Amino acid sequence: MKKYRTIDLLYEGYNGKTFKNNFKNIKTGEIIEQGKYPRLECFYFIETGKNIFENIDGNFKTDSLRQLLNQEWEEMPQPVSFIEAIESCKPIRVEHEYFCMHGNYEDTDHLLMKIGSILTPYQIKKVTRDGKWYIKEDEE
Repeated sequence: MKKYRTIDLLYEGYNGKTFKNNFKNIKTGEIIEQGKYPRLECFYFIETGKNIFENIDGNFKTDSLRQLLNQEWEEMPQPVSFIEAIESCKPIRVEHEYFCMHGNYEDTDHLLMKIGSILTPYQIKKVTRDGKWYIKEDEE
């Protein structure tokens, strides 16, 4: 997935870009989401609902701001339905207790052949219905 610095996310949001995914801090693991229209330039921590700037020292030190703006965030893909994944015509992956892909994406035909050769019909039904399906995003 694509990685962003805080300053880049703010710039994109300020220019009206709407991100469909949340972002995970590469160092701390904290997760943020973009504000809703008309506050697209703001990002909030999922856990607390606080704006990312609320964590800056009360004195608003230049070093604290610089550190925040240079933090790196990794885009977190959102799961889609089995049908949406198949119809995307892009590499896909699934997460389910019956089938592990270790984060790797595969083309649809190859993945379905692999699932069909490894799992029972009952397990196939469970994976297609209950699995978390992800579509590989285009690299920018």
